[in-house]
Amino acid sequence: MIELTSKKRQFLKSQAHHLKPTVQIGEKGLTASVLDEIELNLNAHSLIKITIASNDRDTRDQFQTSICEKLNCLCVSAIGKTFILYRPVQGIDLFSDFNVDNRIQTRAVRQAGEVHTPKKMAAAGRKLDKPLKRTRKTRKVTNNRTNQAIGVQALADMREDGRPLRPSTRRSLGARGQVGRGTRKTGSAMTLRAGRRR
Repeated sequence: MIELTSKKRQFLKSQAHHLKPTVQIGEKGLTASVLDEIELNLNAHSLIKITIASNDRDTRDQFQTSICEKLNCLCVSAIGKTFILYRPVQGIDLFSDFNVDNRIQTRAVRQAGEVHTPKKMAAAGRKLDKPLKRTRKTRKVTNNRTNQAIGVQALADMREDGRPLRPSTRRSLGARGQVGRGTRKTGSAMTLRAGRRR
């Protein structure tokens, strides 16, 4: 009996994802010709998909166990009526790309403060021209500089008597010098079309 780890089973499922079923078991069931066909495909490919037309789950499970016993193969996955069968064959090494310790890193890992690069740009080998994000140290330096600049500006915005300048609470003068008639008009669309009423 063939023994596989869960990682290797997962790898075989991913390898068989794009495969189409090579053998279909119909109403006549598991005949000698069907077994010969499965044997032929396992010798040729080592990993195949088969489908069983029966709607009864118990019948499908019986077919699967009898195929595995008679042909000395392993059922990697059984989803609905589709089964993935595997049997090692000399000359076909499906696990050549599989290495548990040194798997290809599929998740992109960014350095701290590195700007995100979109997938299409990364695939083309390009990066965004944005600078790195500010770290805590650079934030402290820039904040100190801005605080110093704000302090200088605050000294410049003082009155002659030493009190700070405050923003005016008066309503701004409009274009014609009238109080309360700013540049922005408010009201419904009808009043704006017709002109402001006095």
